[in-house]
Amino acid sequence: MVRDYGENVQTHRVTYFISVMSEAALHGFLRAIKEDPTLQAQVQAKDADPLAIAKSKGFDVDQAVLGRFCVRVIGAADHLVQNHPNLDGDTQDKLKQILSGNL
Repeated sequence: MVRDYGENVQTHRVTYFISVMSEAALHGFLRAIKEDPTLQAQVQAKDADPLAIAKSKGFDVDQAVLGRFCVRVIGAADHLVQNHPNLDGDTQDKLKQILSGNL
């Protein structure tokens, strides 16, 4: 039996292409932030909207890609806090508080 997955495969390809484009845009935006102190200040402002800032600078970043990136960063930081041999207990506790959202 042969099934026609044409439309579903095409939808998946378009979704994947958009996701890859958005991730590339996110990485470009992060590089731009790293290199531009003015952009750093904009993103760090209290009521900043990073997605709106990214789009205003020509980077087509969407919320899903930004969310996945944040989850990866938090996971990596949590792993570092749990496993780094040179962190003392006080530093670990402070970093755990930050990772849990208690700034």
